[in-house]
Amino acid sequence: KLPQDSIRICDLCCGKSYLSFAAYHYFANVLGRNVRMTGVDLSQEMLTVAQNRCAGYPVSFFLQDIASLRLPEKYDFMTAVTDGFNYVPPKKAATALKKMAAHLTQGGLLYLDLSSAYKLREVLGNNTFKMRKKGTSCIWSNRLLEDGFTTEITVAECTVEIIRRALD
Repeated sequence: KLPQDSIRICDLCCGKSYLSFAAYHYFANVLGRNVRMTGVDLSQEMLTVAQNRCAGYPVSFFLQDIASLRLPEKYDFMTAVTDGFNYVPPKKAATALKKMAAHLTQGGLLYLDLSSAYKLREVLGNNTFKMRKKGTSCIWSNRLLEDGFTTEITVAECTVEIIRRALD
């Protein structure tokens, strides 16, 4: 069970930070919690996009390999979704999981999204998922390509600033 007042979240393999931004917005603005959000990625190019997307929000980013994770705090909730963990070489997977576990608070949650060809083709591919709650909308669109898969997540609240950042 996640803390009710404030929460520390770490988005591993955060890429362009679609999930980091959406998670921050959901926990802070929909649930009304104090949020300390962290994103981690191995690509400086992705982190630059992430930092620009989250400019003005209390989101920290770190350039790190999750198999040698060294972060300044422990987290209540950690994610490695949209296939991030699939890119960890098999020889480093056990080490990466141990590093993640070491960065969780007592009772903290780790959520991994491992995809298979079947899941990409039959479940996620060329689908759009929608959610609306308390004036906030989330649209998650997936597109299956010949050589891969793309995901776009848009979170919008009825303010021009939030919509602009989500679409950037």
